[in-house]
Amino acid sequence: MTNLSSSADDIKKRIVPLLFTSNWIKQHPDYLKKFASFVFPSIDIFERQGEAVFSWEVTCDQLKDISQDTLVVTGTDDLVLSSVNSMNLIENIPGAWLAQFKEGGHALMFQYPERLSVVVNIFLEN
Repeated sequence: MTNLSSSADDIKKRIVPLLFTSNWIKQHPDYLKKFASFVFPSIDIFERQGEAVFSWEVTCDQLKDISQDTLVVTGTDDLVLSSVNSMNLIENIPGAWLAQFKEGGHALMFQYPERLSVVVNIFLEN
């Protein structure tokens, strides 16, 4: 994900397998054609996001101080962020909810938009 030296189309081709599970990609080839037409942020945005991720200082000791209702959403097959991170969040944020999407990748909001909206609405109603 940090190799931004090629064209936007080449970057999309490399990133898609990191965002979606291989099984989902096989089952939704038409969607991936649509996804390929999405306008990605500029290379500058990707570079700044990478810098922010890699320079982030750990703040886990502050999680216990979060008093706002919190919903943590993760895909069980996310290759970008391990689901271990979501477990750390819910174990340390008082009363946090966890929604795991089986076979969900990093882009689970594109894979399962209806299911995600149901979960978010239930969370907001409570």
